[in-house]
Amino acid sequence: MGRRISAILAADKLLRILAAGKNGASGPRAPADLAQGGRRILLIKLDHIGDTLLAFPAIRALRRAAPRACLTLLVGSACGELARRNPDVDGALVYDLRFLLPRARRGFGQRFTGLQLLRLGSRLRGAGFDVAIDLSSDTKWETLILTYLSGAPERVGDDALGCGGLLTRVVPFSRQVHVADLLVRKVQAAAPEAAVVPGPPTLALDRADRAAAGALLQRHQLGGARVVALHPGASDASKAWSVVGFASLADELVARYGVQVVFTGAAEDHELIERIRKAMQRPGVNLSGATGLLALAALYQRCRLVVAVDGGPMHLCAAVGTPLVALFKAEAELERWSPLTPACRVLRTDLTRLTTVALLEQAGAFIERALA
Repeated sequence: MGRRISAILAADKLLRILAAGKNGASGPRAPADLAQGGRRILLIKLDHIGDTLLAFPAIRALRRAAPRACLTLLVGSACGELARRNPDVDGALVYDLRFLLPRARRGFGQRFTGLQLLRLGSRLRGAGFDVAIDLSSDTKWETLILTYLSGAPERVGDDALGCGGLLTRVVPFSRQVHVADLLVRKVQAAAPEAAVVPGPPTLALDRADRAAAGALLQRHQLGGARVVALHPGASDASKAWSVVGFASLADELVARYGVQVVFTGAAEDHELIERIRKAMQRPGVNLSGATGLLALAALYQRCRLVVAVDGGPMHLCAAVGTPLVALFKAEAELERWSPLTPACRVLRTDLTRLTTVALLEQAGAFIERALA
C-alpha cells in the first residue's frame, strides 16, 4: 500500500509540474473565507448508504455556516440519488471505490484504482475547489489521497491513518463519539462557526417518490392497509438475524396486531426473503429490488413500524421518522452508529440467540405504541 501511495503522489507531482510549465506557474491561493460568496467546497463521502446519511447533519451545518458557498458532494453510485436530492448540496459527483463495487466488478476496480484516482484527482483539481473535506466515517487511503489530489488550498480530514501531512487541518479521530458528531467536527475545522444541527438526516422526498411507494402498495392490494416493513438483508453475515426469527416475528405481528407485513431489500436479498416467507404461517410480501432509495424512504414513511438490521435502510427509516426497531449485533459500536431518531428502540444482542419472544419482551411496549 505504501508503494502504491508513493507512486500516485509522485505521478501527481509530475503532472502538476508539467501543467505549471504549460500554463504558467501560479502562487498558492489565499485561505478560503467561507463567509464570502463563490467559495467552492468539495465534500468527499465515498461510503455506504448509512454512512452517507450520517454525513447529512454535518453538511446541513456547513450550509448554514456558508450559505453562499458552492457545495459539491462526491459519493459512490449507490448514493448518487441521495446526494442529488440533498437540499444543502449544489452538485454531486459519482465515483466508485473498489469496496463499493458489486463483488463481480471489484477485481477491475482494484487493478486500476491508482490510475482512476489520478484521473479523478485531475478532474477535481480542474474544478478549482477552495476547500476539500474528507467526510469518511473511517478514513480510507483512497479518500485521503483524493483530498490531497483535489488541489484545494485547505484540506480537512482526521488523523486515523497518521498521514496528516497530506492535510492542512487535522481533526482527532475517535471511536467514542457518534459518526455524525465526528463529521460535524471536520466541518467545524473548516468553518468554526458551523453549529451542530439536532435531528435526523434531511431527505427531500417529492410527489414522485410518494407516488411510487403508493403505487407499489396498491399493486399488492395494500393501499389502505396498516403496513409493517421488515428489512432482513445485511451487508455482513454477523449483522444478520435468522430466517426463523424474521418469519416468527412476522407471524406474531400479523396475528397480534392485524397488520400486513412487507419485506424490503436489494435485488440480491430476494432469495433470503423467499426463505423467510416459506417459513411463515401467514402471508408476507417480498418487495426486494422494487424501489430506489428515495421511493424506499417514502415506503417506510407509509409504514406504521420498521424492523431492520444494522445497515443503510435502518438509517433511511430514521430519516423519515417512522418508528424503528433496530437490531445490532452484540459487538456493535452503538455510540458511533445508532440511528439519529428518537422514534427508535435499539436492541444490541447476540443475534444468533435472539428469539421473537425475547425481542417482544424488550421492544414490545415500543411496538405496541407504534401499532396502537
